[in-house]
Amino acid sequence: MIKEIKKIFLNFLPVLIFSIFLNIYYDGNTFKLSNIQSVIAVFAISLIILDKASFKINKNAFAVYLFITVCFISCFLSDDFLSSVKRFFIVFLPFLMIFQTYLNIKRVEDVKESFEKYFIYFVIFLVIYALTIFLFDFFSSDGIRSHEISKSNFFKLGQFYYTRKDLFGSSNALLNQQIDIYRPSSLLSNTIGFSHLVLLAIYMNYFNENSSRFKKLILYFLFIITLFWTFSRISILIFMLVPFLIFLAKNKRYFIIFLIVKVFLFFLLIILQIENQSENFVFLDIINLGKFIDRFEIYKLTLLSFEDYFFNGVGFGQGSENFIMKKYSSLPSFYENQNLAIPSVPLTILVETGFLGLLFYIFLIPLVIKNNKNFYKKSVLSIFMILIIIQLTQYFDISLFRFHPLTFIFAIYLGIGCNK
Repeated sequence: MIKEIKKIFLNFLPVLIFSIFLNIYYDGNTFKLSNIQSVIAVFAISLIILDKASFKINKNAFAVYLFITVCFISCFLSDDFLSSVKRFFIVFLPFLMIFQTYLNIKRVEDVKESFEKYFIYFVIFLVIYALTIFLFDFFSSDGIRSHEISKSNFFKLGQFYYTRKDLFGSSNALLNQQIDIYRPSSLLSNTIGFSHLVLLAIYMNYFNENSSRFKKLILYFLFIITLFWTFSRISILIFMLVPFLIFLAKNKRYFIIFLIVKVFLFFLLIILQIENQSENFVFLDIINLGKFIDRFEIYKLTLLSFEDYFFNGVGFGQGSENFIMKKYSSLPSFYENQNLAIPSVPLTILVETGFLGLLFYIFLIPLVIKNNKNFYKKSVLSIFMILIIIQLTQYFDISLFRFHPLTFIFAIYLGIGCNK
């Protein structure tokens, strides 16, 4: 009986993890678990799937253990040790329990196929929900309002809309007015999170060997249209980049080299942007990639202050309090009254854990790939593509290695990738 319950949880874990973080919009109100309730729920699920095999150490996972150890050591170098170590345990205890369980589980391919099937169904539900509520809101007398909870005629359910303003230029030449594009958050905290979900579902569907071609084509159409509807430009760029990664993966050595080099390219582009800020922003304005000026101000401040954290770091989870807030006065006035964090995981890891933490982060996935002897199997390649997609979304986000569903999905796929 206990084994059957654990099997159910293993098969539904990604859906359960995301369900914990869902927002339910009803009659103009939002219903969701509080921070404490969501932490308790994730810990409870992590304990349920744990068994004796979960405590086995695997040499293939050595890079993961090293990275987590460096993050833990950084807590002792923090100005606020208690806060840093509390955040470490809240994130990495369930991360490790989930990682170790999937690392040592038997018949892991069957479990992977099962939870990906249910995860795709889950995303289909979210997409259909988003489209249904949008249509009811669009044709209602009140219309659609940005940054407000909609209250549709569809059983009083709703969702939250964000606006992508002025996507096609300063104004519409024919209508002589600004164009607002309404993007759904669809039960999640923001549109970016929704776009990440859809992006993962696209490639789970692509690598699914048990689905018919016709079914896969229908889901491609549904998910890709939804992805573009979110207007998450980073997710769309990643969607266009992944076919190149799949092609590159035909040679394991070149693939690993690219994964390492891409992080250095990211830092190089930031440095070039900082050095030639006014010239490069002309190009960014043409392709309209959003408020990168805001982000590059923080990137600039971060990289120009590297002597404050380069070797020791400021402590895990302290990138905001122990670093950004101390540099707050150096930021432009438009950052006033904002909850600030460095909007990039690689930069945040560098600040919080120092150069050593960044080094292990860079080599985390490449070392796992190097130790995997079945890399060229399509089902195994799909594991690393999901890991890389999650990692790429974090170059302009800060969800990974925080108390966030993507962190625990990352743990699942890392565990499967290290599984013998």
